[in-house]
Amino acid sequence: MHKLANIYLWPYPPLWIAVVLVGVIDTIWILATPLRFDPSGLALILGPATGLLIFAIGGRHIFPEKLRHLALGTAFVLFAWPALRVFNHLVMTLPFPLTDAWLVQGDHDLGLHWRAYLFWVDAHPWLVNVMSFTYRSLTIFSCLAVALLIVFGNGRAAHDFLVLFIASAVIASAAGCLFPAETAMAYYAPVEHMLKHIIPDYGAGFAPYLQEIRTNPHHLLRAASLPGLTAFPSFHTAMGVIMIYCARTRRWFLAAAIAFNSIMIAATPVLGGHYFVDVIAGAGLAAVLIVCLRLMQGESMPFPLRNKAAPLAGEAKPAALA
Repeated sequence: MHKLANIYLWPYPPLWIAVVLVGVIDTIWILATPLRFDPSGLALILGPATGLLIFAIGGRHIFPEKLRHLALGTAFVLFAWPALRVFNHLVMTLPFPLTDAWLVQGDHDLGLHWRAYLFWVDAHPWLVNVMSFTYRSLTIFSCLAVALLIVFGNGRAAHDFLVLFIASAVIASAAGCLFPAETAMAYYAPVEHMLKHIIPDYGAGFAPYLQEIRTNPHHLLRAASLPGLTAFPSFHTAMGVIMIYCARTRRWFLAAAIAFNSIMIAATPVLGGHYFVDVIAGAGLAAVLIVCLRLMQGESMPFPLRNKAAPLAGEAKPAALA
């Protein structure tokens, strides 16, 4: 059984290198183009991330190993998010044509009706509130996911989550720039008085950002306001599937992950303005990455994760699925 012996090895160096490379690409891209960058608000994320990093490394002989791994994992996610969000906006400057009509046709060919789903959700105010809660804070959700996986899962599950998080974010942005879309909410543009509980801006909030960055070569990227611009594939959906996969170490944890992430995924067409094909593509992306990760680890099927999981340093070997 492989066991990490040094806290500096978690998350594994390739993950840190990947984040640094994305940051370097961001920096070179901004410097090489007329685009501008306003770092205001960046300290609100990087400050706590740096503090957690110092805590984890400086407290090597003071604090429990698992607590320091939790700090390192959270710090990693906090460092990764700004780099990934800037990268997402930069690739969306590439002049590929909007694909809303193609995505609408995809929904139609599958017999899926976005407007009917919108009105059905709108008729259930409690569902709108629950969906809003699960969908709104993906950054906080990802940090919490790492913490929960370390506390209730195991080191292998937490590591897999971080690998899949970085891979899906980079690939979703790279693929998404080929299929830019103004969102289903903007495309269908339902009249506000037709909706009782859903505000149209819910699902079309990033459309102005997308239009601005595609048309203004001197666009100002504000670190404090960088909403996700990827439509196809849906990154929220990919993250939801990934979290369910990584939570499979305990039955109660898996059940909770399925409940929470199923609602988040169901919210993506309405609150994210995604077409149904975006959701399907996001789930497909997550599934492909999971299979690739399993093959790289010398395993075949994604379930179950039992005694093969490698614990973090100082962590007991995981028991069978509880």
